[in-house]
Amino acid sequence: MYGIVKRQIDFFLQGFYEIINKELISIFTYRELEILIAGLPDMNLADLKANTEYNGYTASSPQVVWLFEILEAMDEHE
Repeated sequence: MYGIVKRQIDFFLQGFYEIINKELISIFTYRELEILIAGLPDMNLADLKANTEYNGYTASSPQVVWLFEILEAMDEHE
């Protein structure tokens, strides 16, 4: 299959590497890179809350509370 779309992939990669240096993204696995480009299909707010590391803030900081209130009020599309 790669042979069929090789030319298109090569052109895509050429343009991609003009924007983002190949050495800079080489630290990522293909799955991590996919998430960086396309994002997660579903956002799990409970997981996000449980695994958020704060720098200069806490889980009870007003800004953090507001952020999660806004995120919880949004639907998946938003």
